[in-house]
Amino acid sequence: QALSQPAARRLASLRISGAGAPRSGCDVPLVDAVQEVLFDLPAELAQLSSLALNSCPALNDALAERLGSLPRLTSLSLAENPQLSQEIVTSLLQRCAGLTEADFSFC
Repeated sequence: QALSQPAARRLASLRISGAGAPRSGCDVPLVDAVQEVLFDLPAELAQLSSLALNSCPALNDALAERLGSLPRLTSLSLAENPQLSQEIVTSLLQRCAGLTEADFSFC
């Protein structure tokens, strides 16, 4: 996994868009693989200060809740994820005390 590589541990900012979206010509959905990466993300990349997971069908409330454990997070964008509940958005705003920027548009 790319996110578990030493170079990834130096990242301060990460943007992933469209992760888990079905692609033409693919018989196997990527959702399971993407969910595994998202599950591990807080542990593997605890140093992140900026994270954008936009238009990411694999992201669900349980995985989004884990993002609240990123201790240095100041910017979070989960735009265009209508599958996320308003409760998780509220929870993240409460748990991520260091946030100075947030984008939950079209959630």
